[in-house]
Amino acid sequence: MALFFIQPNVSVSNLFCDKFTFTVDYNSADEKQHILQTIKELKSYKCMYAGSFSKMHYKEGIFVCPDENKLSERMLILCGPKKPGKAFLRVGYNPARIDADACWNILNALLPGGIEDIQKFATCTRLDATVDVTGVHPDQILVYYPKMQVSRSFRKGGHCETLEMGRYDGDKRIVVYDKVAKIKHWNEKHAMKQPVPDKPTTRIEIVLRPGLPFNGMLGLTDMFSPLNIAAYVPTAHAETKSETFRMFIAASQVHGAHDMLLLLNESTRKAFKKILGQSACPWWQPAKLWGQWPALVARTFSVGQPSLLLAA
Repeated sequence: MALFFIQPNVSVSNLFCDKFTFTVDYNSADEKQHILQTIKELKSYKCMYAGSFSKMHYKEGIFVCPDENKLSERMLILCGPKKPGKAFLRVGYNPARIDADACWNILNALLPGGIEDIQKFATCTRLDATVDVTGVHPDQILVYYPKMQVSRSFRKGGHCETLEMGRYDGDKRIVVYDKVAKIKHWNEKHAMKQPVPDKPTTRIEIVLRPGLPFNGMLGLTDMFSPLNIAAYVPTAHAETKSETFRMFIAASQVHGAHDMLLLLNESTRKAFKKILGQSACPWWQPAKLWGQWPALVARTFSVGQPSLLLAA
């Protein structure tokens, strides 16, 4: 994965999409029949069929493993909604992990107008704008986003594994989690193993449910600059090794540093405020991340084909 920031102990990846779902509301009988026939043909390739799907909202669907030679990242294709108001076709997959060329071939065959239908007609129902920070554990950072509160916090063994800000079903939420711990949990439950990073790695995601077409996604305002991140290095200050400081950080991750500072005595409060004041992150550069947004949207909506990318 390409990096945009590197220093001796910390590196930050380029912005990438970790989840993409879109819908297209095809209306003509020919278009609908084309999609149904393509799904039928995909199901005939047994090596590409990788499981069932929820029939709660759609009549037809398939899980597809684009790599015919091995069980890999899957794509979910659903069509034929059971209730009015839903688009005829829904597709979801992880662009960062799926076989991009095979994914492109499947979607180009599935969509009546080919891959360009995504830019022309699709509505993006979810896009996770993601970066990986290597060399930093979630325990070491405080995250703040205006008008968003921590909605869920998952901790294990005294360590933070996941922080979520905002409603789960809202149009925007922030997710910060320990990528190493998540991959280990995954590997315990799945036959297809993922490589475990050899350094602490924190994943930071802005999960969007925009309900917007391609041009609308390009027109979104900067969502990274409001995301403030402070980090501290435990070995730099003796106070950071104390139980009180570790408890302060754990509580601040949920309730906010300002409110937690007010609970401390004056001398401790001054010491902790000094640490936080020296905890700016040189690696958190939201303006540079946002500069990658147009190219990310174009790459995602074109399924990564350079010939279809718009100039950033």
